[in-house]
Amino acid sequence: MKTGIRTRSTLALAAAVLMTSGLVACGGDGDGALPAPSVTLDLTDANRDTVAHATATGVMSFGASMAVPFGADAGVGAQAATSRTLSNSGSRVSSQWLPLRVAAKLAAAVRGSARLQVASVARPLMVINYPPESCNVSGSTTTSVDDVDNDGKLSVGDTFIFVFNDCQDSAWEVLNGTITAVFTRMGASSLPSFGARMTLAQLSQVATDGRHGLALNGSVLLDYEQLSSTAETMNMTADGAVMATVSTHLPYNDTVVLQSGFVQNSRFDYTLGRVTSTVQGVMESANAGGTFAISTLTQIEADDTEAYPRAGVLKMVGRTGTMMLSALSAAQVRVDLDANDDGIYESGVTQTWDWLL
Repeated sequence: MKTGIRTRSTLALAAAVLMTSGLVACGGDGDGALPAPSVTLDLTDANRDTVAHATATGVMSFGASMAVPFGADAGVGAQAATSRTLSNSGSRVSSQWLPLRVAAKLAAAVRGSARLQVASVARPLMVINYPPESCNVSGSTTTSVDDVDNDGKLSVGDTFIFVFNDCQDSAWEVLNGTITAVFTRMGASSLPSFGARMTLAQLSQVATDGRHGLALNGSVLLDYEQLSSTAETMNMTADGAVMATVSTHLPYNDTVVLQSGFVQNSRFDYTLGRVTSTVQGVMESANAGGTFAISTLTQIEADDTEAYPRAGVLKMVGRTGTMMLSALSAAQVRVDLDANDDGIYESGVTQTWDWLL
């Protein structure tokens, strides 16, 4: 993908900036309350670590609160510190947090649509297909835009389709698969504000060093608002089941399904260089063999200069058993289990984030 912004039309601008986007995921609000749907999994010593891995995988694939260490062998801290700015997007977003890349590029498209006057372009069809564009290192992307009302600018119902073909924009990751984005809301303020339904088809991110891999399938609802020049929010909700297939260097492999309604809310404060998030919903782990509920007790906090969250507590509840996943620092995480729900966490382990993800 090329990072230069095209100016031939608002739709072309939107296509160009969106073509540098990555994966999307979900977000939502959490106050510690548990979701209503019933769950099937008993949380035990035998599946404690598997549930912890699945929780981190699900939250990471759904939003901004956890990073995928795609530059681990090269030093994730250095990568995180230097990869926050995305050209042309107007947002300082890490390439590690792929869902944010989508939101940033959509925001850039909306921002450009609001300020550009587009000359009328005669064309026989509403669908515009652009030629393949080379990614920064290797591979390519193709983009098509369906301007449903044929007005030459962004509006509700307009659709973008992005196809990634072994697209490598950095030394750390390769993207494949398809993203289809349909705008569902366009804000009226001068700052970008919009909603979109994102459909992911075999969308994969694989580390070039082989340490991590992630593939997503499903649809999510994205609601984005830029609050000021230094703050923005992104709320995402699973629209139906969203499947995340993950592999890591441990080795660890699992398929995690985020149930419909799983939500994550995130706020970005660029003055502090920090993202804060809450999550709530039900997820299923194929390895663990059932579903469990997850909610936020303390919001997750991650800083620009660090590869993993520095603070936050998640609570997981099964048919029986309760677990806590606590960020102790940007280096370590704690997993605790109360298998008989007596309020006493009788087993636990402190590990590195690299072990968890």
